[in-house]
Amino acid sequence: MLKNAFTLGVIINFNRFNTQDNSPYTEFYISVVGKSIRYAKKSDGLYQGSVEFLFLIKNATNNVVIYADKFNLLSPNIQDTTNIRDDFYFTDVKRIELPNGKYRLEIQCKDNNKVTDTQKVTSDFEMDFNPKETKFSDVSFLSNFYKTTAKNKFSKAGYDMYPQPNAMYGDNTDTLAFYTELYGITNKVPKNDPVLITISIGSRGSNKVLEKYVHRVKKIATDAPIVILDHFPITDLISQSYFLSCVVQDRSGNVIAQTNVGFYRHSTRADKLFAEKNLAKGVNLTEDHIINSYSEKELNMYIDALGYISDESEAAFAKALNNIDEKRKFLYNFWLKRNDNDPVKTTKAWIEFKQRVDLVNEKYKSQLRKGYLTDRGRIVLTYGLPNDIQVIPREGNSYPHEIWFYYKLNGQANVRFIFYDKDYTTNDLRLLHSDLFGELQNSRWEAVIRGKTINPNLNTDNNILPGNYGSNPSIVPRRPDDQ
Repeated sequence: MLKNAFTLGVIINFNRFNTQDNSPYTEFYISVVGKSIRYAKKSDGLYQGSVEFLFLIKNATNNVVIYADKFNLLSPNIQDTTNIRDDFYFTDVKRIELPNGKYRLEIQCKDNNKVTDTQKVTSDFEMDFNPKETKFSDVSFLSNFYKTTAKNKFSKAGYDMYPQPNAMYGDNTDTLAFYTELYGITNKVPKNDPVLITISIGSRGSNKVLEKYVHRVKKIATDAPIVILDHFPITDLISQSYFLSCVVQDRSGNVIAQTNVGFYRHSTRADKLFAEKNLAKGVNLTEDHIINSYSEKELNMYIDALGYISDESEAAFAKALNNIDEKRKFLYNFWLKRNDNDPVKTTKAWIEFKQRVDLVNEKYKSQLRKGYLTDRGRIVLTYGLPNDIQVIPREGNSYPHEIWFYYKLNGQANVRFIFYDKDYTTNDLRLLHSDLFGELQNSRWEAVIRGKTINPNLNTDNNILPGNYGSNPSIVPRRPDDQ
């Protein structure tokens, strides 16, 4: 994502797609920030803006121009240029067929009504579709989509899809819509076999899926790309970073493809409601309730342990609690809102979690850390106790290690967690690898266990959530107040 403090605001996103006959192409989404340009008065009394673009795509190896296009993007006609909304954009899309390879995108743009305002941006990218690979296309965020009635440049897969200019969803946007395609599914499962696609939103801070935002759909494996067009209402999402995830599983629950893309939500309305609910000043916590029997030191520990199952904002809110009364109410309300405001269910759920905390504090404590702060403690508090544990002591050059088995976890079958003791003498075994989506993954964990010199924290499977927003965003310089 490229930004600089200039007047002209243009957002360029590009996503990569493929076809059934393996003809890769890119879609470039060009959005001009309506407030950032100068408008000219037309003969009919209305105003219109115009931005000139020069698109060049070069071979990144020899700098030879592969594609060139020069065009003007016109704004809609506007009656009053003094009252343009901050979220007003006008948009275009370009589809360009490109074979696999490495490329350099160069874009020049200028405001035709203010010729001194000229910008340039470059970005390298790669097309790397393998017909023998099962993978998703990039994910396109959409501002709107409708069934196509008359085919136009925004039409695709039977719908007119209008791109979301960036991966920022503010107060005026309460729906997250998106589009992606899945290729090569029959490379992993037999043709006509069912597959399950799970689409979800999760918190980037906690790396946890939000239960309220999960869609599941069954598809039949075919040679043709599988189209995924979906949306979520996001009215209740508070201000923070999130990820959108698509995971495909076979009939046995094995993950055969996955993709993740980040976005940011800013909502003053949702933030206010969240704060009111979590402070819970009006919660009816009776004097004889068990939570009132804990000291502030105990409350601090139990609230800290809740961080494993909290979202990012709940954890931040917990750290801002000022006194023991607020901490007791927060702890009670944390479970109350997860149990349909039923006091009996709430108390039962809390006691079950407390017993887990006490268990891991006793079983997995070390000289340096309480049990709930260890990796094994975190896994128990996050996912519950495993179905089976295999304990392997030191053998030759191998480190002592444990393999935890969950027969089914978060929709995945046969999940393992591998912990090892590199120091031989502590009780603080560290997580080395897990099959669970979103957890630390190291395909060479067996070599590490055998004492090979491989960084155990290296994510060789590249399955940890990515750190970038959007699929391939490049932002041409925008206004200073957009930084």
